[in-house]
Amino acid sequence: MKQFEFNHACKNWDHRKVFHYDHSGFTEFENGELIIEHTNIHCRGHQSKYDVEMTTTRDCGRQLYLDEMCTQPVKKAWLLQGGQQDMALDYEQKVAVHLHGGYRGASKSRELPQQYHGASAFWPRAKQLPIPLSQFTVSKPDRSIKKELIGKLDDIRAAITAAVRINPPKYRFTTTDHKYKARPRWLEMSLTGIVASLTSGTGYTDDRDRYAIAHNGFSYPRADTYHDYLYFK
Repeated sequence: MKQFEFNHACKNWDHRKVFHYDHSGFTEFENGELIIEHTNIHCRGHQSKYDVEMTTTRDCGRQLYLDEMCTQPVKKAWLLQGGQQDMALDYEQKVAVHLHGGYRGASKSRELPQQYHGASAFWPRAKQLPIPLSQFTVSKPDRSIKKELIGKLDDIRAAITAAVRINPPKYRFTTTDHKYKARPRWLEMSLTGIVASLTSGTGYTDDRDRYAIAHNGFSYPRADTYHDYLYFK
């Protein structure tokens, strides 16, 4: 973040027991520190006072990178598996920092002093990197598993399609783009064993899975990595 002038005229003491000022989703402190509270991570937009923007991995208009030199671009789809991730863009440092979004692991904010309780992002001072309190999940397709499985999958799909035609589902399904996720354990199984495991169940979920395979095929396991920062130019 860039250097800001603390708002002494509107400062508060109660709750945090230090002088602070709440402004458009941010909380600034008299000593030059800045936080974004967890309850404010949905306050979208750029605040020129700090040169920091709150956004999401879906709405971000910047190309993001894994490395500081910006040589390893991140595809947006890699950041949207399981839902969008909230984040803040620090234009002064050219980094994106994750804003803890609830289910993505325990935030480290509880390790901070009490006055920063509830922080999702923390800047100790201007012209320094924010301290990461949670991490981005970057979910890439696992091409090694796909490459090894792809020879079996056409045969599996053909067998399941035939099984669905012989024994139509007991339940009614609407056509969607849902695909059945191929299992890494299939690498060690025979085609007969895989088909047997997929056709043995008789419940709603089993019928739905076979319907998805027959109509839409397979998706593939993904390789997840976790990052304190993403970078932009």
